Amino acid sequence: MLRREISLPLAIGLIVVALLLVAFLFWRKASPPTEAVLQKWTPHPQSQRQFAPSPTPNPR
Repeated sequence: MLRREISLPLAIGLIVVALLLVAFLFWRKASPPTEAVLQKWTPHPQSQRQFAPSPTPNPR
């Protein structure tokens, strides 16, 4: 297998960037949601009526 040699500062920089990215993603998942996200998640009152069961037709 052919192995490429990369410089030590480049390797350290890539590792630091990868660790920062992983830490940022974990921080985003652990942080509480913002007001905008909460408003997006809560259903609007008129959208709840759409999912109500429709009345069954009279069998007569």
